[in-house]
Amino acid sequence: MRVSLPFAEQSSIRLALSNGPAELPCPLRADSAVHRLFRALGSYDPATAAHSVRVRWYALWIADEIGLDALQSRQLSAAALLHDLGKLCVPRSILHKPGPLTAAEYRIMQGHSATGERLVRATVPCPAVAAAVRSHHERPDGGGYPDGLKRSEIPLLSRILAVADAYDAMTSTRPYAATLRGEGALTVLRGEAGRQFEAMIVAQFIKSLSKPWARGVAP
Repeated sequence: MRVSLPFAEQSSIRLALSNGPAELPCPLRADSAVHRLFRALGSYDPATAAHSVRVRWYALWIADEIGLDALQSRQLSAAALLHDLGKLCVPRSILHKPGPLTAAEYRIMQGHSATGERLVRATVPCPAVAAAVRSHHERPDGGGYPDGLKRSEIPLLSRILAVADAYDAMTSTRPYAATLRGEGALTVLRGEAGRQFEAMIVAQFIKSLSKPWARGVAP
């Protein structure tokens, strides 16, 4: 079934697609829908696209530790690249605001996960990828968004993305918060295990950081 997107979302993605390719790596076939959406995101906001590439690295490290099969790993790869696709419809003034967001701005920012799901569902023939994008800000304790899901209600791919996304956000330069080095970010992940993040996935991510491929890559 084809999903009809609101006019504002159609306009945002058309504008991004018309701006030409972003100079960012995309480990997918050039003619794929995922690749086109990712390039659109890179044209609109290169920093968000670069973040998504790093999230993909971390998510696939977790996938390797927990033994995801090849299909789930491919779905996770696509979802990681597109998890912030909904930010195509968030004004750059909000994305790069150097201070705290207002309540209204925060609601707009929170909308990016549901918007991203609609964009993905309209173009990528894989419901699992769309579901992972929608739920990557859900929390095991039920305090996440957009649906307030708890524990196993949250798709596994989303639970993986939550940890990978948070680690990269904390260890990257951000206009709204101080950057943490690796150990500082891991302390936060451990402290939020079971509340904001699934404890098993936190543990497997930390385990993955000791592997040879993580050296010189993870902060």
